[in-house]
Amino acid sequence: MSLAATPTKAPNQVPVGARAEIVLPGSEPETVSHRRHERSVVLPAAPRRPVGTVRELIDDAEAWERVVEAAGSQGHPMFSPDPAPRLAGMLSRDLNMPVSTVPGAATVHGFVPGLEGVRRALEEAVRGGA
Repeated sequence: MSLAATPTKAPNQVPVGARAEIVLPGSEPETVSHRRHERSVVLPAAPRRPVGTVRELIDDAEAWERVVEAAGSQGHPMFSPDPAPRLAGMLSRDLNMPVSTVPGAATVHGFVPGLEGVRRALEEAVRGGA
């Protein structure tokens, strides 16, 4: 989930007789007295971390979708009709390995005939932003 560019409400209840300082990103501190206060703030985007391992690839929805689409794009029966569960299963032993292992691991390192196109598509998908 990304909170970037999403207005977020910051509620605060200050007890009777008390004062509080509200400090939100991008604004000056504000001293307020007792009652309910609510402010809206747009949170800054967190920098996108590069995907380094297979586990991080699977956890990154955008990168995972790109790789799943690449696996299914060649129409090989091994990845039809739904490539995601098959691909996840094939990569389950390699979760802590570098993402560069995906094309080989997903294509059984060349031992299954006809997966050359899938391997090329996966190499491109991994290079393209993973």
